[in-house]
Amino acid sequence: MVKKPSEINVFLSWSGSKSKKIAEILREWLPRVHNYIRPWISTEDIHKGAEWSKSLRKELKKADVGIICVTPDNIESPWLLFEAGALSQTGLVCTYLFDIKPEDLTKSPLGLFQLTHAKKKDTFRLLVSINKALGKSAIQENILEENFEDLWPYLKGPLKKLK
Repeated sequence: MVKKPSEINVFLSWSGSKSKKIAEILREWLPRVHNYIRPWISTEDIHKGAEWSKSLRKELKKADVGIICVTPDNIESPWLLFEAGALSQTGLVCTYLFDIKPEDLTKSPLGLFQLTHAKKKDTFRLLVSINKALGKSAIQENILEENFEDLWPYLKGPLKKLK
């Protein structure tokens, strides 16, 4: 019997229109780079008619990784802080900084987490961390890098349009 590889649940946290767009772009892009990544975002993955708060709590509990999409207008967002706190109980919390500097987070609890700039080198390092979290189901880093290099333009282009 062939054992199915593990998957990793990635919770995409957002607050505000720009942050939401970044999370939506990541939702489409991440599984293309690594097919064991299962991203989740509230705007797309809560079914119509479902009780949204119940769905949100369930996904926060089962998340292995949280990516918090941080922009200049949401650094102190109560939702981001709530979700980061919940995610820190179950897995990795990765801030994904767009148009802000690390020092902008010094007064925010989000500054406690190892940050990722929305730039090529740092985004790849984020993927390496997610891949390592897969344990035995991780793919070889050189394969991950090839996938990343091939697909980086599909993330870079839409992010550039948001600037």
